[in-house]
Amino acid sequence: MFNEGKIVAQVGIGVASPYYYSGSDGLFPPIHFSAEYGIDDKIGVGGIFGYAASRYKHSDFRGTYSYRLVYRVFGARGSYHFYNTEDMDIYAGGMLGVNISNSTLTETTGVYNTQVNDKPSSGGIVLGAYAGMRYRLNKNLSAFGEVGYSVSWVSLGVALGIDKK
Repeated sequence: MFNEGKIVAQVGIGVASPYYYSGSDGLFPPIHFSAEYGIDDKIGVGGIFGYAASRYKHSDFRGTYSYRLVYRVFGARGSYHFYNTEDMDIYAGGMLGVNISNSTLTETTGVYNTQVNDKPSSGGIVLGAYAGMRYRLNKNLSAFGEVGYSVSWVSLGVALGIDKK
């Protein structure tokens, strides 16, 4: 299913994200687009783009404030394919990239109308590790699942494989 010269493009949707601001609620589920090229029958390299959004809200007797936070992850990935048959591919790998995030103040009430100015910030260099499996649905289309520290903790989606050999 995976071999030298093969290109695999994936689109997935996830459950929660390691990039969500602590205590925030997910507004938009993590999605990611990735592509991988088979250097040989066991090793693949490629890239990933991911997107997620969350909301952090704080309320107490003095009032309320909330932020909308958006996360964009760009990275390079490398995978090792442990088990590879005609219908199944089991792999694990690592990611190195950057998280570009921003926040927007969306609500203030009470005393927070005048006191909340700073925006929570995050972002910078990201390292990730993941394990996954693809199962062939037809000649070029597969279903996949991944777990790990990537754009999301758990991701499911579809993969399109193109043989270049």
